[in-house]
Order: sequence, then C-alpha cells, then structure tokens
Amino acid sequence: MKNTIRELSFDQDVLHIAFQKDSSGTIHHIKFVYDPPFFQNALLGKMKEEKLDKGTFFPCSIDERYVKLVVFQNLSGDIIDFFYRKNKRVVICYYADKTHFLEGLKCYRALEQKAKTEDGNNLDRIFSESPPEIREDSAVETYKDINSALFADSPMIVKGVSAIIDKGLEKRASDVHIEPFPQYVRIRYRIDGMLTESDRISVTLLQGLISRLKIMANLDITERRLPQDGSFQLIKNGETLDFRISFVPTINGEKAVIRILDKKILSVRLEELGLGDSQYALLKREIAKTKGIILICGPTGSGKTSTLYALLKTINNGALNISTVEDPVEYKLEGISQVQCHNEIGRTFAATLRAFLRQDPDVLMIGEIRDPETAEIAIKAALTGHLVLSTVHTNDALGSIYRLINIGIPPYMLSASVNLAMSQRLIRKLCPHCREPDADYAGKLAWLEAGDIPEENPVFYRGKGCPGCGFTGFVGRTGIFELLPLDMDLKEAVDRRVPFRELEKLARKNGLKYLREHGVEKAAAGFTSLDEIIRQC
Repeated sequence: MKNTIRELSFDQDVLHIAFQKDSSGTIHHIKFVYDPPFFQNALLGKMKEEKLDKGTFFPCSIDERYVKLVVFQNLSGDIIDFFYRKNKRVVICYYADKTHFLEGLKCYRALEQKAKTEDGNNLDRIFSESPPEIREDSAVETYKDINSALFADSPMIVKGVSAIIDKGLEKRASDVHIEPFPQYVRIRYRIDGMLTESDRISVTLLQGLISRLKIMANLDITERRLPQDGSFQLIKNGETLDFRISFVPTINGEKAVIRILDKKILSVRLEELGLGDSQYALLKREIAKTKGIILICGPTGSGKTSTLYALLKTINNGALNISTVEDPVEYKLEGISQVQCHNEIGRTFAATLRAFLRQDPDVLMIGEIRDPETAEIAIKAALTGHLVLSTVHTNDALGSIYRLINIGIPPYMLSASVNLAMSQRLIRKLCPHCREPDADYAGKLAWLEAGDIPEENPVFYRGKGCPGCGFTGFVGRTGIFELLPLDMDLKEAVDRRVPFRELEKLARKNGLKYLREHGVEKAAAGFTSLDEIIRQC
C-alpha cells in the first residue's frame, strides 16, 4: 500500500509528514526527529561510501528493523538491495510530489551539513583531554610564561582555536567573543548583528587560548595587565582571510574579540546598499560635486564603513587624487592612498589631514570626526574646494549637525560646508524559505507611527525559522537610510541656530524621510519584518 505525502514540513530539527495510505481519504500524521546521533549512523556512512545518495530520496528514520525514506519516485534496485539484502532492513517509503520533495531535501541537507560542521568543530570533544596545569606562582613569572607558551602550542589548543574560528566562518559571523567568567569561558558569535552563545568551555583553557591568539597576532604573551590589539591572516580553502583581534584584561582574565574582516565589502556597489530609488539618485548627485562634506551617521556596526567604501569605489575613476585617514585601515583599496593613524607617534587624524592638504587632493575620506581639531580641518578642506567624506556617531542625520556645533564648529561654517547628512542602520533580511504573514502588523505599524502605508491592504511577514537560516528566520542584512540634504532653507536655519525641533519640522516639510519610514517600506516589500524595524529604530 502506497504512502502518499499530502503535507511535509520541518520545524527546526523535526520533520512532520501528513500522508494517505489508500483512497479512503484518511490522513495520518507522523514526525521524525533529526538529532546528532542520527547523522552518525553507520548505515548512512556506508550508503555514502557506495555513492548511493543520488538525490532521489532522503532517510527520516533508521533502526534495527526498518529504514524509512522520503522518496520522489520509485527506488532503484541497487538502493533496495543495499538496505534490504545487504543490511537486513525493511524499507518503508513515503512518496512526495516534486515540490514537497525538493523542499524536504533542502532542509535535510541543511541539517546534515549543520551536524557535520558541529561535529568537526565540537569544542567539548576537542577539549576533552586534560590540559596541562599552569603554575600561577607570581614570584616565578618566567616559568609561568614559558608554560603558557608551551600550552599555547599544544595540539589541543591549536586545534581548539582553529575550531572556534572555523565555526565563526561557517556561521557567517562578523565577530567571535571569547569571554572569561569564574566557572567557565563563554564563546559567542555575532551573526547578522546579533550575539549568540555557542559553547562554554573550561576556564582552565583560557590562558592557552589567549596565548595562542597572541602568538598568531605577534603580540606579547607576557603582557596581561594592559589592552592589546593586533591582526593576523589565515588561509582557508585557498583564500586568504584577514582578522583583527583585541584583548582586554577583565577581573576574570583576558577577554578576546576577533573581528572577521569580510572582503566582500570591497565589492559592494552603491546600488547594492539598499537605498530607495530617490535616495540613490540624491546620493549620486551629491558625490558628483567637487566640494563639500558628506556625513555618514549611525552607531557602531551600522555599516558606515561599507557605505564609505562604496562611495569611494563609485568616484574612483582614475582622474581624482583620493586619500583616506583611518583608524584602523581595515580594507586596502586599489588606487587610493590610505594612511593608518598612529597617535603614539603623533600621526593623528588632524596631522595627517594637514599633510594631505599639501598633496593636491580632490577627495578626502576621514574615518571618523571625533574631536574639534579634526572637524575644523575637514570643514576648511571642504570650503577650499575638496570633497570630504566622513562619519559621525549620532543616531540620526539631524543629530550630526548639532554634534558638530557642540564640539565647537561655528554654525555658519557648517551651513557653508555640509552638503548631505545620511543616517543608516543594518537590518536583517527575512529568510525566503520560512517567512510567513504577520497577523499582528497593525499594532506594530501604530507603534512605529509609520504614517502612510504604500498599499491599501499590505502584507507584512515575520521569520518562522528553518534549517536554512539556522532557525533565526533571517539570512543576511541590508540597509535602511535617512538622507538630509542641506538646501538653502536648512542652511539659513542652521545659521540662525534654530532649536532642534524647529529644524526637524523644516526638514520634514522639505521631504525628510525617517529611518523607520524607510524600514516600513522595506518590510512592506517583504525584505524584513516589522519586529526588526522596531528593534533598530
């Protein structure tokens, strides 16, 4: 009797099947759990060795008597022979149509890959051997440092550090946090802007991990009292990867944060940032100017560096002298002069900018305006016929104007030099495989005070979670933006030192669209959820 699948769905690691045995119309429901031991089954290993996994079926249960399979079409004789004759298992099949089968196979493959990755980077297994004891005798520092260095080079520590980094790469993490506490060391990964705990390991391993990372970054393993920063490179699958690392001493030991530098940022084009059509046209118009300041605003992690590099890539046509001052230089740009700040020797933002102004620049990029001296030089450069790109840490575009006034820049100089202030955030994109309609959208729109909605009866979505997105409901990120061009009305208002609310009303009258409004447009188009806009705005 043929088991015909009518519905098939995954809920995290559980497969739900509704099937019909005959023409009576009775629907039966069954579920299967894909736990880690399932993928370690010896029979699955044998099947792969004999290359029988040809994408026409996938297993959902294996025990001592039965093998249950989801199949798309009739099984070939060699597969039946493998399970029934060679391994004495009765084969039970659940037949799916093409749509259900392909959806199920994709989820199964994702769970299989996840189990394989987690097994290869299983920190509990790697650190299961007893680590060598390190003497903490403060009177014998030399002995302790030698022991730490030996511990850092032990195969267990080397393999453990590699597994921590590999897991971050597999998870698409931007940062890896190694955080000491009295009873354990916590490993967390920042994925699409959100920190997620992955593992807890023994606190006795901390010094070995820290020392190993310091050796990789060519730092002093004996210095545990002061913060240290460094960088290192690794080659994975033939590709050179860059990492930045920071160490800070805490009351429980040294904390390390590894930044995984994504070179894809260098290939991001202006049109791929997520700007609306009118915003893109406005930004293109402003960067075509030969003088003035464009300010990119937002908190740490809002994508300001990606936007700056996309702007530089757009205008880097070989006819301009483009120079940057950064702290630090994270990515190397072809055809552009980049300088790394070094405050200890006097190579500050301001000192470097003064030097660049003597080298016939067309465009200057300043990593961040953080003090009056840098701000003053940037504004004077803009007033003397240079295009200046920079960032300011403020929550919105209007705030950047008042931020510069507060650090001592006269309003008349601001109004004469600033062309555009642009605030931005990075929002997570919904997983296209598991998004579902959001029934509570009306209340969320009211909370956001979104104003006019693009459609009469809009459909908003939320992320349910599936194996493809790691059960988060989101994959990747895009930007939302708030662009404030300083037209003559706004420049005159800045000159008159009008209060913030009055300037805001004038900007709204002239067409300023808030971040949350652009976010709601993105949600209405199905790119993200209203919950994500509420979280960011």
